[in-house]
Amino acid sequence: MFWKISKVSMAAMTTTVVFLGIAAVVAVLILTSLDTWNPPTLQSSQAQTNEQSGEAINTIRGPTAFLFAGGRSAIIVVAEPTKIDLPRGESIDVTLNIEHMVGNNGFGSLTLVPAGSRGSLILPSSVQDLTPEERTELMKQSRPIPGTIPLSSIVSYSDPQVTLGAGETKSIRMTIAIPKDLPDEMVQKSIHISPNLVILEMQNAEPDRASDALVYSDMVTVTVVG
Repeated sequence: MFWKISKVSMAAMTTTVVFLGIAAVVAVLILTSLDTWNPPTLQSSQAQTNEQSGEAINTIRGPTAFLFAGGRSAIIVVAEPTKIDLPRGESIDVTLNIEHMVGNNGFGSLTLVPAGSRGSLILPSSVQDLTPEERTELMKQSRPIPGTIPLSSIVSYSDPQVTLGAGETKSIRMTIAIPKDLPDEMVQKSIHISPNLVILEMQNAEPDRASDALVYSDMVTVTVVG
């Protein structure tokens, strides 16, 4: 009888260990998913043809993880479409669907000011002219960089600002205009544009509060086709 009870006990213990193991794996997967922002249309990095400056718009940690860790509000910008073929001298409107996602202590409302697009397009022929460090130094000095085109010069918006309440979603238009005089070397090359929406309330915030609200934005890829 003791042997039978021992066998039952051992079976129960084995089942418990397996259950705990599965639970641990599920917990890890849940935590991993919370820490990753990767919806179907959201891109997480810029291609090498763009010169980036300042704080990156997209971060490894997504809005869900940001809010879970104590962030107050996250602004989600989803572009439609995200992949475009466009000849030189023509323009296209892109719809930006903007959502204000809030955490436990989210802002009641936030005002966003469109500010072009961060970074510059580096012409392929000029890549060897300056090192990345030299380009960065020129940017810090607000001096023009040879062989580059500021992306903000080809982007405009339908609204000077937009205010979203907690949980609210609104749409604005971003117009991308490819210069007619863009060099031939850019034909069949891609330009990567991330809408730069600045949170007005964060501009004068104390340094330790400036990240209470962050923007997570899609990247739009425009291929110059002629």
